Amino acid sequence: MKSIQISLLVIACLGSMAAYAQTKPVTTKEASSTVVGSGRIKSGYQTSIQGWVIHEGDVLELGKASGPSAQFAFIYENPTKAQSDYLDGKALYSYMKPKYVGKSVVVGKLTQSGARRYLLKMCAELNVNNTEIFCADLDNAIASGEILPPPQFR
Repeated sequence: MKSIQISLLVIACLGSMAAYAQTKPVTTKEASSTVVGSGRIKSGYQTSIQGWVIHEGDVLELGKASGPSAQFAFIYENPTKAQSDYLDGKALYSYMKPKYVGKSVVVGKLTQSGARRYLLKMCAELNVNNTEIFCADLDNAIASGEILPPPQFR
């Protein structure tokens, strides 16, 4: 009887540990090397800045535009929208204009994009004024200062 109770206790503990492991945010290392399931992505994205986890619904502040012609280099219009321009079957990126410097945006959805085993990256759909949707390559946008960390992480 005691051995059955102990076995059930061990199984319950292992089950709760497995559930906890599945709810941890996706790390930078995981996002760049492994295809991560959407359930894990819903738990958030641990940026390269210690302690800063981005979740859907978070408000982010845009920093300086780091691309050519003072445009943002790592934030661009959603290339899957119906009116996208294509060249040789590939969507052309239309980069965010500098008029958005210093503005706040809302994270609509976190996604992982790229090819399996290489060029994987975490992206965020950013909603501007609830009308425009942009995509951001999070790691590069943060590293270049296009997306600023919250004040407590600066």
